[in-house]
Amino acid sequence: FISVLISFFFSCQKSLHWTDGTPNNVISKENARLEKVVTNQTKETWLNGQVVNEQNQPVTGASVSCGNKTVITDNKGFYRFKEALRVNKDYALIKIEKPGFMTGYRTFTPNKTELAYKYEKVMLQATPAAKVVPGTGGTVTADNIKFTFTAESVVTKDGTPYIGNVNITARYIDPNAANFGFMMPGMLAGLNNNDQINAMQSFGMANVELKDDAGEKLEIAAGKTVKIEMPASATAPNSIPLWHFNEDYGIWVQQGVATKQGSVFVAEVNHFSIWNIDLEFNDFELNLKFQTNDTTPLANQLVSVYRANDEYVSTFYTDNAGEATLINCPSNEGLKVQLIFTCDTVLYSLAPLTQTRNDTIRVTGPSYKTYQLEGVVNECSNVPFAKHAFEMMLTGSNGSFIVLNGITNDTGGYNISTVLPICEASTFDVQTIAEVSGQYFYTAVTPIAEGVNDYNPVLCNSTSTTITLQPANNANELNFAGYDNGSNISAHLKELCAGAWTNNGVFFMRGAMKFDLSGIPANATIVSAKLTLFSIPDPQNGDQINANSGPANSMFIQRLTQDWNATTATWTNQPTATSTNQVNIPHTSQNFLDLVDINVTGIVRDMLTQGNHGFQMRLQNESIYNVRQFASSVHSNTAKHPKLVVAYIP
Repeated sequence: FISVLISFFFSCQKSLHWTDGTPNNVISKENARLEKVVTNQTKETWLNGQVVNEQNQPVTGASVSCGNKTVITDNKGFYRFKEALRVNKDYALIKIEKPGFMTGYRTFTPNKTELAYKYEKVMLQATPAAKVVPGTGGTVTADNIKFTFTAESVVTKDGTPYIGNVNITARYIDPNAANFGFMMPGMLAGLNNNDQINAMQSFGMANVELKDDAGEKLEIAAGKTVKIEMPASATAPNSIPLWHFNEDYGIWVQQGVATKQGSVFVAEVNHFSIWNIDLEFNDFELNLKFQTNDTTPLANQLVSVYRANDEYVSTFYTDNAGEATLINCPSNEGLKVQLIFTCDTVLYSLAPLTQTRNDTIRVTGPSYKTYQLEGVVNECSNVPFAKHAFEMMLTGSNGSFIVLNGITNDTGGYNISTVLPICEASTFDVQTIAEVSGQYFYTAVTPIAEGVNDYNPVLCNSTSTTITLQPANNANELNFAGYDNGSNISAHLKELCAGAWTNNGVFFMRGAMKFDLSGIPANATIVSAKLTLFSIPDPQNGDQINANSGPANSMFIQRLTQDWNATTATWTNQPTATSTNQVNIPHTSQNFLDLVDINVTGIVRDMLTQGNHGFQMRLQNESIYNVRQFASSVHSNTAKHPKLVVAYIP
């Protein structure tokens, strides 16, 4: 999935001009400048969070990258890194990708003084239906953005002239929208032409992708431009700096000037990238600490900051120490700080910044109630869970939930708290989540009360429910098979195959199986899912001697995305499959090889949220005389039937 993302920040009518060479030259020049002003010092931080769509619903199966590590969101949209990440101490960058959504970016500053646990929420915009303009030139409007292409203005990614359809997808990001802080790329900080990083004010965004009919990236030809027009208000200055988002550093870089023309923005763009039209402001660093009167930290508190004129500055969650840093906070004017609760928003005012400053905001009084949890986190054998990150999920009686992050001390001890307005849920339950030896474990759900709670969670296998599915004569099992001339030979055999072979012609095989997951509650959290496939000892296909044959028999295990019926399905009407969370099974030269405990957790999570249509196995390269064969549910040896083991928390 390759995309070209453009962001135009706008608030008035202006023309954009940028002529600083080819994309590669631009990035190398930006990086050289940024390297001189951005520290190379790093800091360790724990990181988790949630990815949601524009309706604030979880996005499952999204790829989240930070600090050279990548994880996948679960069926509730949560992501968790299993170890502390080494990131830039001032500008740590998160990147989120999933097909069907625009790429998301989030830049944050980790805790300056201690190893802390940071929670970051990111909202992804869905990719809209593409608008098409001929490669020979033309005009098209996509989501209120007008594009004008001249003849021979588009090339493929290798520079070859392109004359086919140009598919354009475009989305606005409104800086006045309530969700702007979770959706905008990076943070509002940019490197100006004097090589100073300053605070910025956004005037709007538009995300754009440009591809050919095959979904491949397209570029603007050398010496050509594309004209872009967008609606704008008439109140902005006549000249506003133009900025480009550097995806290596997560910082904007000034690249020119935007000028006003009539009632629209007019952009002559010779390079597709992430763009931004912003005013810049002098700034200082603001370190915030949120506490109760007895200095209990407000962990994972949602906060938004605005300038005195209500222009947006930042939205963030405090870390487990109740702290947050605004590395580039506008100076010389008052600030408004909003603490956002499920049922209320509380406003505080701060004096103008005239230098780097540390401020403490205390939240207390009869309108609030404090929930404090303290004790020792233990592993299943009652060994203290020492110096490790954990999550505590608080679920209210009204259905609301709060994530509290923490890190245990040398003896497994912890102390974590939150303050909530009295309008919140009347009661809460808590469940602890942590990673042990590469796997996440969950405790039982426990009620808590207002005030101090002596809570000693035990992370143990027995806290999750495990089901083992190994049916005989599974009616939802089939080999989709057919000849290259279209003839269908699909059948429910004693083996499930992924292969390509010849027998009076070339034929292909893709095995499919569906397990009954109805015993898993719809809102369950999938801890793990493991699929086991046994090589068939008496194969009927291939050379009919060995279960595995061929020089290139690597295969995929994928999730099917459409309903199918084993009695009517054929090679030609077989259901579609998705590559999302697919499992790569490497080539083997062994004649027989059982695949034990294949990790299909991501696939099963998607089955619960997007529909269970079963698994498919297929060769990665369907070339003849390659095959993998496994015992099906009708094989005489019941111990060799396909097996799926799922552990979940109800």
